[in-house]
Amino acid sequence: MPTRIGGATAAALDWLDDFVRCRAATPEHARLLGLVVDEGRHQAAALPLGMPPAEIPVAVYGAAGGWDPLPLPLAAACLCVYLGADVLDNVVDRELPDRWADHGPNQALLAGVTFLTPLAAACLTELDAPPATRLAIHDALTDALLAMSAGQAADVAFEGRDDVTLADCEAMVLAKSGAEWALFARAGALLAGTPEAVCDAYTNFGRELGATAQLTSDCADLGDEAGRDLATGKRTLPIVYALATLTEPTRGDLLGHLAAARECEAHREAVRRLLRETGAFYYGALAAEVHRQQALAALRSAAPVGPTADLLYALVEGFAIGRPATAPDVQRAARDRHG
Repeated sequence: MPTRIGGATAAALDWLDDFVRCRAATPEHARLLGLVVDEGRHQAAALPLGMPPAEIPVAVYGAAGGWDPLPLPLAAACLCVYLGADVLDNVVDRELPDRWADHGPNQALLAGVTFLTPLAAACLTELDAPPATRLAIHDALTDALLAMSAGQAADVAFEGRDDVTLADCEAMVLAKSGAEWALFARAGALLAGTPEAVCDAYTNFGRELGATAQLTSDCADLGDEAGRDLATGKRTLPIVYALATLTEPTRGDLLGHLAAARECEAHREAVRRLLRETGAFYYGALAAEVHRQQALAALRSAAPVGPTADLLYALVEGFAIGRPATAPDVQRAARDRHG
């Protein structure tokens, strides 16, 4: 099992690249699907701890008692879910990277769906596991995709609205990203053959950490001039909080700026100013920290063991300090746990 930062990501991406090329129907199809894998490599290069869809299932598998060989088909299946959903999200949000310029959103849509459905399921058939275990992981995949679909649908439906509640937003985050990361953790626990209660604890760990990641990302996007959520009319948690707490006429001012923010940077900056004044960014950070603490509690309940347990604790710690964890973070997590 990998004991270093990002130890599973590169191997899982290589395995997935080969798998995609073998399963593609034509050379052109292979090139199209290869763009999705290329996006994974691009993201991995900026993540010192590796990509969560590769690292979490492998780390949970090891921490729950699994042994070598490295379950690369499992990591690849989770990468398919993550990368496929990322492409679809970029199409919906009109944020496709330049690598898709010669193909366009329709081809990207097809590629994303291919990764989410046939490729993710096909990877699982390569697992060296009893049929009942593969079926349980496949069922978890199906449940996660249904929840993610509902979460994404809610996210799109919220755009431009002024009546989204904090509870609505919370449910959307838990469905969209929470269910996805819950799958990463649950799949590793299922492959390791853990008891149901331990498997549920790992599932809760993944769900809460996924919500933490989503909320942290949403706050960062709103605070960044290069962020796209204001331009697409997203109703992420800080905006929902501000709309819920402001009174007239300031609430009306915020709604006016939000409507104009789709086209105008000056109005986007006015939105950021109002969010700062209402404490919306602080509220978003506090909400993320609540989910992070719940992830930590669930992880402790699962009682992970071995070197990969330190990777899991370092993941949680990384969100507390507002940056991806690095090798010293893993060492510090190990010292904290083992004295």
